[in-house]
Amino acid sequence: MTVLVGILCQDGVVIGTDSSATFGSAGGCKTVEQPVRKIEIVGGQIIVAGTGEVGLGQRFVQVVAQHKKVFTDKTPIEAAKTICIEARADFISTNASGAYGALVAFPHLGKLYLVEFGEGTLQPEFKTEAMWYGSMGSGQAIADPFLGLMRRAYCPAGPPLLRTGKFIAAWTLRHTCDVNPGGIKEPVVLSALTNTPTGYVSEILSPENMAEHNGMVEEAEGYMAAFPEWFDKKAAPEVPDVSA
Repeated sequence: MTVLVGILCQDGVVIGTDSSATFGSAGGCKTVEQPVRKIEIVGGQIIVAGTGEVGLGQRFVQVVAQHKKVFTDKTPIEAAKTICIEARADFISTNASGAYGALVAFPHLGKLYLVEFGEGTLQPEFKTEAMWYGSMGSGQAIADPFLGLMRRAYCPAGPPLLRTGKFIAAWTLRHTCDVNPGGIKEPVVLSALTNTPTGYVSEILSPENMAEHNGMVEEAEGYMAAFPEWFDKKAAPEVPDVSA
């Protein structure tokens, strides 16, 4: 059980996940659940977050690591096609029947990219300025509508700045962890790809940085909780002063 969130920002890329892995028997019976990290950084620049069988995820990350040069040597679309072809060939080599999908962020010639490798098919879909966010995994049905609300409320004109993107990702993931029917749990983990003066950098946000964004989410929810009282005061008719 997983939820992934990816946001293509004006000045970076954010990918975030929950931290829960569910174990199961061959008959499909769930056994135990434990926290895991679902994000990998390849070569210091490429971010990979996956949903599906853990073993397939390990092999997908290995394929990305083995072919990481395609992200600089080929066009972005050709690079994504290569990863799709190689990963599918790897899965087929052992008759793997499980579904796997991933969000991948990478830089190319001064531009940052976010691509979704569709679950089950691994067909790549690039996020754009018109369609700059997405989610994957069993929590997608919860995350997508919330992301739509965030887009309408905070950035209706296009992709947000990175700081706002981190805030949106953190809130979406926390909301999904709070209301899902099971198997998706905190802590929320965020990663970011940015272009710095010394080059491209991908990193997983520190606990201190996550605490800042979680605090922003709690403050935003506090404003929402106070809105009805504020609105009632605003809508109340003024009482004329008759004391004079």
